[in-house]
Amino acid sequence: MMSVKNTIKLLELSIPGILVGKEVIDKNSARVGVCSGVILDIERKALFLLVVGKNYLLKIPFMKVLDIDEKFIKVDVKVAYENVSSGDINNILTLLRLEILLLAKMMSLNTGRKLRNINVLGAIDMARLFNLV
Repeated sequence: MMSVKNTIKLLELSIPGILVGKEVIDKNSARVGVCSGVILDIERKALFLLVVGKNYLLKIPFMKVLDIDEKFIKVDVKVAYENVSSGDINNILTLLRLEILLLAKMMSLNTGRKLRNINVLGAIDMARLFNLV
């Protein structure tokens, strides 16, 4: 069992990013879910892909990642998971965008920097929110 105190969740500050916000599929191209982050287990010195599905959260060892392209992350999973629809994917992506927005608002309060107006349905980039790029 993984100890939470020895675990770090890594996020990307843009959705979609290199990993976060990409659809995760299995080697048969069935939808598994959406990558919501990466977990670093300090104690075990292991890296995991965090995948959100319809009613579940999977922690997939990074060595099980077969391919990463512009739209998908292909993984070799041997666990049972519920098939995920495109509507489920859109709902999960909206929740991920809201998570980044919440982080941006917390940073705004701590730094005093104003945020741009945000469209939760579109791509989110933390640097653009703070007018840094």
